[in-house]
Amino acid sequence: MKKYFKIFAWFLFFTGAAVLAIMFYWNRDQQLDLSTMLPEAFEHCGSIINRDSREYIELKSWINSNQEGWKNTPVTYVQMDTYISKTISVNVMDSSVVVNYKLHNGSWSQVTRQKKNNELVSKCTKTDKSSNLSDKGGIQ
Repeated sequence: MKKYFKIFAWFLFFTGAAVLAIMFYWNRDQQLDLSTMLPEAFEHCGSIINRDSREYIELKSWINSNQEGWKNTPVTYVQMDTYISKTISVNVMDSSVVVNYKLHNGSWSQVTRQKKNNELVSKCTKTDKSSNLSDKGGIQ
């Protein structure tokens, strides 16, 4: 009986160590070059913006200057000020930016990064934020 308790105790120890290692790995800061994933156009505030739009340029500039400090997150966030395409969506909130992007294998990944309140402040001025990508041709 004593032998089984030892085996069980070692099993719990190694299981706990593995869980902690996975948690620390999952919550690590990452460096991501999300600018390489940006499509030709986004749907933003009910209209299509492309690489020449002020909002697109502002978003790309912010992403280029904030490549470090991204963290994985399984949390679902309320959409605030979103940039949406078929392969990536960027959700700009008051204190953070949440990016969902499609991986090469077809699955999706979600990361978040804290931001200062005066960064990336483009807010939708239109009241209609509805999104229907199937009706809006040209979004990649």
